[in-house]
Amino acid sequence: MRLLTLALLAGLALPFASSARAACDGANCSLPEDDKVRALARGVGRIDILLREGAGYCSGFIVAPTIVATSWQCVPGKMQLDGYPTALISGILLDYTAKDGDGAETRYLYFDPRMGSEGFGVSFLQLIDPKTAFEEDRVLTLSEQDPAPGQPLAALVHEKGGAMTYVSDACAVTAIDGTGSDLVVHKCGLGDGAVGAPLLDPDSGEVLAIHLSTGKDGVGRARSAAALLRLLPPSEDK
Repeated sequence: MRLLTLALLAGLALPFASSARAACDGANCSLPEDDKVRALARGVGRIDILLREGAGYCSGFIVAPTIVATSWQCVPGKMQLDGYPTALISGILLDYTAKDGDGAETRYLYFDPRMGSEGFGVSFLQLIDPKTAFEEDRVLTLSEQDPAPGQPLAALVHEKGGAMTYVSDACAVTAIDGTGSDLVVHKCGLGDGAVGAPLLDPDSGEVLAIHLSTGKDGVGRARSAAALLRLLPPSEDK
């Protein structure tokens, strides 16, 4: 699969591929005028998947110099056939914070089956070329502590594949699954394209959980960042 992806890169590109830095100023910026939020946004991106039948979008974030975390539902998830991903190319679109897409760039990724699982709900994607590691300021800090009920949350998401938005109003933890599954229940009202997004502590900026799904009842489910830390290779721990 990785060889196939490498071969396709020569002739295919995902939307908004560019080497330019993000332009996020004035009315063209999709984020609030908050330096901390905009700094955290450098570590979050839209996961773009090119499939045989079209394109798909999710959210994801950088957890180590060469590793991105996203939802299993996104890659490989429903995109599996006989246990193999059907995605032709996947990548993370960074700096998609200007409403016209100006300044965004794609880094190409491959699914690493050694990490994460369908039951856990999280996938880890690796940079195709590990020599081109993500910039240090893009790697988000994962909290070692599980959040408590009532903990305020914020999310940086690419809902419906659009430019990144910051969600914080009425966003909070409602419950923690105490059975050892590290499941975080929240009421952030996140829509399509938000799966794989980081749920943040609005004060510290640490990632508290990764958003996995929103039910018909509007209740969101996520996996704790502490659980993600246990899966990352020791040399990549942040």
